[in-house]
Amino acid sequence: MPPLEDAPVVVTVGIRDLRDNLSRYLDLVRAGTNISITDHGRPIAAIVPMRFSAHALDLAAQGIVRLPLLPKGNPADFPRIEVEGGTQDLIDWAKGEQVP
Repeated sequence: MPPLEDAPVVVTVGIRDLRDNLSRYLDLVRAGTNISITDHGRPIAAIVPMRFSAHALDLAAQGIVRLPLLPKGNPADFPRIEVEGGTQDLIDWAKGEQVP
């Protein structure tokens, strides 16, 4: 078990408070705080800071990998791509299986 000083700080917040103060809570996440989201007092989700292992950071420093970044621009401006089929068709295609 990690020492108490290494344990992440967790803040619990209800859905309405999160919605009304989202920027404030995201600032906490950026600072390293984990957010536990509750619905009527029951935990339903979490927002956690992006963390990378020392190995991933080392690989990035060597230029072997790039750490993920958010795409630039407004997602509403991204082109919409129409597709036929469902999620299983996409999985089958990714696995190299024929899609009817």
